[in-house]
Amino acid sequence: MLLKKAIEGFLLQKSIEGLSQRTLETYEYQLRRLADFLDNPTLTSVTTHDLKRFFHHFRSEYTPQRWSGDTSPLTGKTLRNYWIACRSFFAWAEEELEMPNPMAGITAPKTNSTKVEPFTEEEVKAMLRLRCGARAHNILLVLLDTGIRSGELCGLKIKDVDLKTGKMHVLGKGNKERTCYLGNKVRQSLWRYINNREPNEPLFPLQSGRPLNVQQVWGIVSRIGKRANVANARPHRFRHTFAIQFLRNGGDIFTLQMLLGHSSLEMVKHYARLAAIDAEQAHRRASPADRWLR
Repeated sequence: MLLKKAIEGFLLQKSIEGLSQRTLETYEYQLRRLADFLDNPTLTSVTTHDLKRFFHHFRSEYTPQRWSGDTSPLTGKTLRNYWIACRSFFAWAEEELEMPNPMAGITAPKTNSTKVEPFTEEEVKAMLRLRCGARAHNILLVLLDTGIRSGELCGLKIKDVDLKTGKMHVLGKGNKERTCYLGNKVRQSLWRYINNREPNEPLFPLQSGRPLNVQQVWGIVSRIGKRANVANARPHRFRHTFAIQFLRNGGDIFTLQMLLGHSSLEMVKHYARLAAIDAEQAHRRASPADRWLR
């Protein structure tokens, strides 16, 4: 059986198990890159050495071709996601097709600690002032006001947004549902943008009517950032910005965990530590006693 044919069987099984469409598409993309890299050999001929060559290629030799033109190397997190896809696929092949698992003994790539880079107020205002079209403008507003992931934004339909209450239904990682909330300014802007469209339409569609994908959202935000002279503008920075602002303005970490859809408090506590450092530095700058009693 050729590798690509086996990948089809794996994806079918994972679809039956209920994996989200986004996860299935990611697995398909990553595993097909493996098949192309190895020139689509028979499944049973794939060796541990082949897989090590594949991971080495993406770690050391591959030059990404992103929508924004950014050619910086793949992050440790991205490499780990490839490792997860391969591990899942060959574990399935080992059980389903009773073959040796060539992923055995290949350890997960190390990931760098998450660097939190929130936008400043000036940077956000600079991007929002640009005339970039209603769709792009509302993408920025929703990312800023909810902190949702770009993949979650791509999955939104018009019916997921209740403009009367400000509640927004989000389908997150692992098909976990949660409710996010929109402020008055964003609700007003979305009301003008939606303009009597059908409930089942994507909230942010392409001209073809299909929803945007993650790479396209990444490209939109990056291009707006360049026009606004905002360095390193990417969708996930809005998530960091939302989290830090939520905590700076009195929000608690448990509510933030719920709003962001984190399965644990680890990342949320990281945001809290940054917010605490920010508060300490702000007090040093603004201490009345220090400023008035010099």
